[in-house]
Amino acid sequence: FTSAITLIGIVQGLFILALISRNAKLGEPVVYAIILMIVFVVDLFTFFLHKNGWINQFWYLAGISESALFLYGPILFFYVSSILNIPIISFKKIALHFIPAIVVLLLTSPIFFSTSTYTLLSSWEQQIPITLGDYKLGTLLFDHVIWYTHALVYFYICLRLLRKFRKDHQIGLSVSNQKTRKMHTSWVKYLMIGYLIFPFAGLSILSYNLILGGGTDSFSILNTFLVFHIFGISYIGFTNQELLVNPLGMLKYKQSKLNSQKIEKYLTELVDYFENKSPYLQVNLTLKMVASDLALNPNHISQIINDHYGHGFNDFVNHYRIELAKKYIIAPEKRIYTLEAIAQEVGFKSKPTFNTAFKKKEGITPSEFRKNNS
Repeated sequence: FTSAITLIGIVQGLFILALISRNAKLGEPVVYAIILMIVFVVDLFTFFLHKNGWINQFWYLAGISESALFLYGPILFFYVSSILNIPIISFKKIALHFIPAIVVLLLTSPIFFSTSTYTLLSSWEQQIPITLGDYKLGTLLFDHVIWYTHALVYFYICLRLLRKFRKDHQIGLSVSNQKTRKMHTSWVKYLMIGYLIFPFAGLSILSYNLILGGGTDSFSILNTFLVFHIFGISYIGFTNQELLVNPLGMLKYKQSKLNSQKIEKYLTELVDYFENKSPYLQVNLTLKMVASDLALNPNHISQIINDHYGHGFNDFVNHYRIELAKKYIIAPEKRIYTLEAIAQEVGFKSKPTFNTAFKKKEGITPSEFRKNNS
């Protein structure tokens, strides 16, 4: 059963890897996501070989699974940093995070010093015959305690990054930026919780085996968790693809030179223009026409609408059209008008367009609104 689950995880990991590899040029988050998925697949594959007794045929891969465990934390750290737009420029700082994985690979790979390592460990365990349950102290220390500590340290580092990000972006956020930030931070929280499951589950199984004398294979269970984690990542990642293809969506207008005073001034002018001049009554009204009338940059108007209202120019225009249409629908002197006539009078090109926009905003159709207010 464990082998079957692991094989399913390998296939799913390769499938996801093939899909996201096409977007590698889109930025650091995609690159780190690709690297993380490669580590997942390699870890599952080496476990699959061990589980089925085939590792001797692929002896040169021995030790890779142990070192892969120490890659999860650093890669998750870099991925979270890139998602939150926290740059890590120094090569020394980047290389420092991979030292534990390199050391573990050197000590456990048969290509390097595995023979000396396991001989020394065996000798040490014989000289210091301390055991906890069925665990020898050396095995317990190297196979469990060090890795769990490493995982918890990186969970804490990522948690600090997330808290710092929230603190730095707490004030002055627009509606659209709040939505984008919520989506990104929710994704980061899911990854962190998924990562925390591994040391938590491992320590729980270890405690169960030590206290109650159980014989549960922690690595089999943890690999099963990993498979389900991959499926979870796949589902959330591909139902919210903006996390990959537009990881800096919250900084959409970061190059804009608008300050808070200009934004407030332009917003006042825009609202005053729409409320007093009623440009929305023009069927073919465009952003460029509004910008020309107000002598403003079209990009600045788009930014103001997106940041303040959380939607685009068309929805902004339709808001005024629908508010006027609601007044017309319930006005006694307009009862002889058809809904199509009202739609055209307030600026809509056709009745279907009017119905779609009306239901999107009000949750009901114009006909239902008229019936409810008759």
